[in-house]
Amino acid sequence: MRGLKSVALIVLVLFIAEATAARKTKKPTGGEKIYDFFPVSMRSKLKKAWKLKVKRTEKQHRSIKRAATRERNKERKVQLKKLVLLSEASLVHLKTKNDPPFIGNNIHALHNTSRSRVVFYNWRVGDVGMCSKYGFKVFQVIDDSTVLLDSSHRSPHGIFMLKGFSTQDLTDENSKTNINGPLWVSGTTRYTTALGGTKTVYLVEPFDWEKWKKANVKK
Repeated sequence: MRGLKSVALIVLVLFIAEATAARKTKKPTGGEKIYDFFPVSMRSKLKKAWKLKVKRTEKQHRSIKRAATRERNKERKVQLKKLVLLSEASLVHLKTKNDPPFIGNNIHALHNTSRSRVVFYNWRVGDVGMCSKYGFKVFQVIDDSTVLLDSSHRSPHGIFMLKGFSTQDLTDENSKTNINGPLWVSGTTRYTTALGGTKTVYLVEPFDWEKWKKANVKK
């Protein structure tokens, strides 16, 4: 009898230990919780951006529903009803799944300004942000999708490489360029200088959720 109690006690202890470990290793789910994948320093602004996006999407959904209810033209009403379904599906996905996560335009700029004072961000590999509204100076066009940009006029990082955007309309003489959409610092890379040497710089690319998770989320 005492042996059975000992076995039962061991099983109970193991069960509690496994349950505790499972809670500690449980990965974030969808919706707002998906941002718990990101570094603590980013979470507040990411979640704020997501909440604003949810409110805008809800407002848009209500507007489409009202338009569908009021519409008298049969063909137009059918089209609006389809839009209502699409809008609802988009809203549900954003609230419950949010995968890939919504990356809003108010996370932080890769460099930013606060009134007249320049605020510098110390970049790290894995950082997510937006291009500053002031843009970056073109330093050198490498190929059709790669360009060296100069941020030294507004941040301490100097030259960095941007990859994944068309450089068709860019020349080395352009004063600056603006990039739309979220970006991430995916690593470092080297380029050959005019003097024939090499220099290591940050590599910045369009934000890709799967690549970011693979590089930054521990399994």
